[in-house]
Formats: sequence, C-alpha cells, structure tokens
Amino acid sequence: MKGFKFFFLLILISTANQILAKPPSGTNWQLVLDEKFDSFNSEIWSKTAPHGALKVGKTKAINLEENTYVQNGQLVFVSKKQKLKMVNPKGKTIKAKYSTGYVNSYGKFTQKYGYFEARMKLPTSKGLHSAFWLMPDRGLKPGQIDDYKLRKSTGVLDGTQLGYSGKGMELDIMEHLTKWEANKFLGAIHYFDSGEDMINKLNYHQIKTNPYEYQTFALLWKPALLAWYINDQEVWRFESARVPDVPMSIILNTMVGGWAGRIDSKKLPAYTYVDYVKVWKEVK
Repeated sequence: MKGFKFFFLLILISTANQILAKPPSGTNWQLVLDEKFDSFNSEIWSKTAPHGALKVGKTKAINLEENTYVQNGQLVFVSKKQKLKMVNPKGKTIKAKYSTGYVNSYGKFTQKYGYFEARMKLPTSKGLHSAFWLMPDRGLKPGQIDDYKLRKSTGVLDGTQLGYSGKGMELDIMEHLTKWEANKFLGAIHYFDSGEDMINKLNYHQIKTNPYEYQTFALLWKPALLAWYINDQEVWRFESARVPDVPMSIILNTMVGGWAGRIDSKKLPAYTYVDYVKVWKEVK
C-alpha cells in the first residue's frame, strides 16, 4: 500500500510539472522545442558565442566550453576562480581570474514569435549574474562578420553591407544578480530606435515562492506584444509596434562580477542548473 501511495505521489508531481510547462490558454500552440537535456545536443546548442567573443556582457569571467555540461538530465554552468589568458578571434589577448558557462542556439534553432520557457535553479554565491535571453538571428551573408550590437537595430541598416532587415531587439526573459534580494528578478528589452539611439526598458519583479528552488521563467512574444511570466504568473507586459519581428535564438549563461558586483571567491565554484527549455509556436 505504501508503494502504491508513493507511485501515486510521483504521478501527481509529474502531472503538476506538465501543467506548469505550457503557454497561456486562448491560443493553439505547437511544441517545437522540447529540450530535456538527456545529453548535450550540439545540433541545437553551441558553447561559444556566435561573434567569437570570449566574454558576453559585463563579466570578469571567460566562457570555457568545459564549464558547460549535461549531468543527471540538467544543463549545468559552473562558475569558478581560475586564472586564464586566451586570444580571441580578433587576435586580442584576454585575461581573466574566473571562468563560467554559456550556451546559445544561434544559427541552429531560431523562431519568430511564440512562447519560450526554461526551468532553472540559480546559484547564490555573491557576484554572479544568471540570464535567459533571446537575440535576433537574421543569418549572415558570405564573408559577413556578425555585429552583436547592431543585431538589435530597427532595420534602418537595410541595403547596407550588414544586410540586416526588420526590427531587432534583445529580449531578456530573466536576469538575476546574487547581490539582490534572493526573490528579485529582472525582465528587460534593449534596442535601437529609428534614430539609432539605444533604448533600455527594465522591469523588476519579485516572487513569493522559495527563490532557492527551481523556477520557471517564460516570455510570450506576439506581434506588438511581449509578456513575461514567472511560475505561470504574468509579471510584466510591453505592447508596442516596436516589438521585434525577426527570428530569435536562445541564450542561457551565468556571468561573474561586473554588474553583479563583488565576487565571493570563497563560495566558488557555484552552479547554475537548467532543467529544460521548451518553445511553442502558435498554430492558426
């Protein structure tokens, strides 16, 4: 009888997870990416940045491929203290005292509009900055060098050697800095307006559940609409004709230092866990 109760409990837990892992009702959805991280799928993910940078964002750490791996059905980023000296693709020597992990789906999995969700457990050591975000992925012409910043352009660069078109925007689904309160998270958008001035809009929100446990972070993206969710609850909405209309790729990573502030080296290594990444598209 005890075994039956335990089995029934497992069914309830599994059912609850399935309920959490779905986009808002009122739309016909098709699941197009169901990444459970049973293994590292290099057909979907890359461990290096598309523009060749060893660092992404305001970080004091170099992204090392060995710091990103799959273990026990989880994608893991390990951030640690480690002296490094490396040469980037532009021939510049980059020095760092820390290393960390990173993945992106640039050139491998892209989507325009839909519902993007990840279930994550974040590190708590001071000085860390975890993120789940989207960047425009318009592809490159032969011989073209990717300009990471200009991908966020409105498209006024049409007809130039860059070949970009449409409205680009960086969409930060979730950012968390360990110097904040543990239950505080950030959603953000960054883009160039018609005059090519950078526009930044940020929204801070807090959750009531245990911040040290797994949380689901999601973004609903439709024409002229963006809506952010934590654990199925909408926490922010942005409605504008400036909402991006170009395919996006997915990025997950953890940065060290920089905006995240003072690093507590004694609490390293620290680990970020990604349980799954799911993406749906609307079916009409």
